[in-house]
Amino acid sequence: VKAIIFDMDGTLLDSKLAFVKQLEDFFEINRIKGFGKDYALKLVGKSYHDIFQEIFDDIKLEQEKQMIDWMNYSYRFFYINKYADLFPGALDCLNRLMERGLKIAVATNAPRMILDYFMKKYGLKDMGILAISGDDVERKKPYPDMLIKLMKQLECNEDEIIYVGDMDIDVRAARSASIPSIAVLTGLSDISSIERERPDVIAPSVDWVCKTLRV
Repeated sequence: VKAIIFDMDGTLLDSKLAFVKQLEDFFEINRIKGFGKDYALKLVGKSYHDIFQEIFDDIKLEQEKQMIDWMNYSYRFFYINKYADLFPGALDCLNRLMERGLKIAVATNAPRMILDYFMKKYGLKDMGILAISGDDVERKKPYPDMLIKLMKQLECNEDEIIYVGDMDIDVRAARSASIPSIAVLTGLSDISSIERERPDVIAPSVDWVCKTLRV
């Protein structure tokens, strides 16, 4: 193994509460009745587009775009800062992997502005870690586009790289890119969904990646 690519939300960043709180506030501000915390929990892991398609019977394209922009900006400038933080041991794991000479990258479906904030806040950019967002590719996960793009940037072959994520779509993306996957159980997919995708390794959390790789 020469390089490891990590997902962001649910893998390195414990952001579930931030996402749920944002949806709760969205329902309340827009007076959307019948939707609360329990329903917000069911929406965790879905894109804003899919969420709006689910909760609104008829939504125009321009209206949806405005709402998605509002959600992205409010998440970036408030919710991620107040309600999200790195999982315990995540930063230490990244440092140990890099000390062993492994190349590290981050691949997330999140918009570029959210990824840039994450990379800067926790010093990952200064560590020389590469990062790619959903804005940087034509197709997001579960398609393999961002993993294939990062493999080229990392100058690694399929058998020299591992992808670590928390969702079933992460495992599918890795399989489509022909690279091994490690699924962590700290995120947005339940264990049954992950098991159905048959990742190469299932680990309790990101700090166990170091233990799995004996670093």
